Amino acid sequence: MTIDDLVTEEVTVEQVVEAYVRHQPQSQRGPVPLKNWFDRYDIRTGKHTKRAGHGNKYCQKWRQTDRKTDFDEWIKLQIPPELTRRLEQTPHFVQQETTIEATVKAYIKHDPRNKMGNPVPLKNWFASYDITAGKYTKNSQGRKHYDKWQRTCDNLEFDEFILKQISPELAKKLKQTSYFQQQEITIEDVIKAYIKHQPKSQQGLVPLKNWFAIYDTKTGKIREKNGQGNKYYQQWRQTARKTEFEAWIKKQISPELAQLLEQTQYYTQQETTIEDVIKAYIKHKPQSERGPVPLKSWFRKYDIETRKRTGKGQGNKYYARWLELNKKTEFDEWVLKQASEPLQNEYMQALYGISHATEVLRALVCAIKKQPIKLEAIRSEPVKKMLTAYYIEKDIHPEIKKFSPYETMIYLNTRPEEREEQLKIRA
Repeated sequence: MTIDDLVTEEVTVEQVVEAYVRHQPQSQRGPVPLKNWFDRYDIRTGKHTKRAGHGNKYCQKWRQTDRKTDFDEWIKLQIPPELTRRLEQTPHFVQQETTIEATVKAYIKHDPRNKMGNPVPLKNWFASYDITAGKYTKNSQGRKHYDKWQRTCDNLEFDEFILKQISPELAKKLKQTSYFQQQEITIEDVIKAYIKHQPKSQQGLVPLKNWFAIYDTKTGKIREKNGQGNKYYQQWRQTARKTEFEAWIKKQISPELAQLLEQTQYYTQQETTIEDVIKAYIKHKPQSERGPVPLKSWFRKYDIETRKRTGKGQGNKYYARWLELNKKTEFDEWVLKQASEPLQNEYMQALYGISHATEVLRALVCAIKKQPIKLEAIRSEPVKKMLTAYYIEKDIHPEIKKFSPYETMIYLNTRPEEREEQLKIRA
């Protein structure tokens, strides 16, 4: 029986391998791996098929029963030695003979960079680069070693896996490549570069977080992709995001360097307090084409001295802190809690016409928590008026029980005919 006479159900492992040796298939990316041949190729024509290949059932069997073994090795165990010898002489297997050291030497020679100009990580080089041309490819000569790492080294970083298998002399040369030099940069190195450059952008002075994430510590300018300090920014995001980034960084540098950092233009500018921003808001009562500027927008985008919209206002730092720590609370409510009672009252009076706002809030907190309050014992008329409105309104619209005390106060201060609309928006 010839290969052309085979019926899919009758095909054996040996017959699929014989056909592979016969066709020695090539794709646009180079020699076709044996696994791909079994999975998606027609053994009669030697061409890729949209349906499952003749050997697909063996791929499925390998996946279900012995996936931790390399597919090529698994196949070799099931065929005669003579066929194994011929299989290993095909282009794919000859290519696979490239050693770890040969792949590392090629990496050192090319010191490759991607389209963004960033050093190519060693892991990517093994997985996806042609070591001769130094260019991206789907079938790299080092892929076999990358696959082995994936199967066998769950608790070992790829770079460490490779370093353990090459000579100390070669490891030393490897660590001098752009990728490894970049990896060696410390938090203190990134801070010292920030102090040296004191970078500026079109939006003003560059925050420390942005510097770590996207700036080049050598040129002081934005890199096309990630800054050398980006790994620390990612570490913060993954492990300590509830802590403000700048506070997290300061804990990891010397007190002397922290002192120098706080003397940079960005930090001296950052002395603007939450109260400064709120006072400026009350004073200017800023307007845009759409009407009054929301307090959140004022903090984010406005210069509190010129009253003009800018890339980042002096209060943007507080907006960023709210995003990181308290996003479940409305921004206006969160930011006012940071201000003194007199300023809270001044803000509520100026913006909403609510007198004695902090007393009203305290009373509403008690009422919402169902703590007994005697209206006749309250001397403040604004407080008494607001509480009376609350007791009436919560019976008519039970939905307001889900409001925070601050939201309740704003709601009750709205004219009765406008409250239905507010409830619809809230829903």
